[in-house]
Amino acid sequence: MCPKNLHRHCRQWLLGLIALLVIVCNTASADPPAPEILIQQAHLHSLAGERLVSLPSVLNPEDFTEQGSYVQYQLFVKLDTLPQHPLALYVPKLSLAGSVSINGKYLEACAVGPIEQLRCLHRPYLFVVPADFWRVGNNSIRFDIYATPRQMNGLSSVTLGEPAALYEHQYRWEYWLRVDLLMGLA
Repeated sequence: MCPKNLHRHCRQWLLGLIALLVIVCNTASADPPAPEILIQQAHLHSLAGERLVSLPSVLNPEDFTEQGSYVQYQLFVKLDTLPQHPLALYVPKLSLAGSVSINGKYLEACAVGPIEQLRCLHRPYLFVVPADFWRVGNNSIRFDIYATPRQMNGLSSVTLGEPAALYEHQYRWEYWLRVDLLMGLA
């Protein structure tokens, strides 16, 4: 066999092995993944007052100052049992910039630095929340969003679920389309 054919056969064998490993890893999980919870409503606290909004939500100019200011989206989710492992929040879009807190505990911001100077547009986010942030019953998820009049501001719907499942089925593909592909084309 010539080296060119050997290379092709090795590559096919390796791809087959990888496919087999993916199948085995996906079927070997002992516990079925927890169902995902799509959150499509929030209480918006802004300069225009408090109101119930549907997610995705776009802010109005009267919701924030001309120089830029914060608004809060408060989402609620009920858990019947405490999670044994971290859960994740998948957020397709938040703009202009923001941070998330669970039950009053600060989790993280969309990037590193002062939120007023961040630009977290045009990309999805996957926030992994430690199990001890949650409680049985009602849980509060708060997004503090910094908004300015230079672009559209708001928050998309939010999905709560298993980190690996959300990463694999939603976050990874959306990140590839909206970040990696665009950077590659540029």
